Amino acid sequence: MTNVKQVLKQLHTLKSDMNDILNLVGGDGENIVIDESDLDEKFLFGQLQDIINLVDDLNFKLSYLSKEITVQGFLQMNKEGYYEFASGEYLRRGSPIELLVAADEGQEWIYTHVAYSDGEYYAMFLGQEHPLKETLVRIRG
Repeated sequence: MTNVKQVLKQLHTLKSDMNDILNLVGGDGENIVIDESDLDEKFLFGQLQDIINLVDDLNFKLSYLSKEITVQGFLQMNKEGYYEFASGEYLRRGSPIELLVAADEGQEWIYTHVAYSDGEYYAMFLGQEHPLKETLVRIRG
């Protein structure tokens, strides 16, 4: 058996290799040379692009999770129209956040981003019908 901290630590050992791979192939595999006339190579390249995107996502998530929680609290609207914490730190569209939401067995934290539409900020994961006000939010920094 293992626990989440041990798994996270083990996954972090892969970060250097993931960075090396991402640097080698470029952002979307643009450094990979293929023979456009070879259908098998074209197929493999498409599959590799999918894998590269997954590696990039995993690398980002591991970096994110390694950061400490810097602020947690309920948000209020400031005079500029942004949601902010009592500390004055504010959120904008695209800000990564964690929200405490109701779940089948109590509550759980979810990862999402701040979105903006029709004059209202909301959590992308929950949708526009769930504004951020009166939701416990935390961010990592």
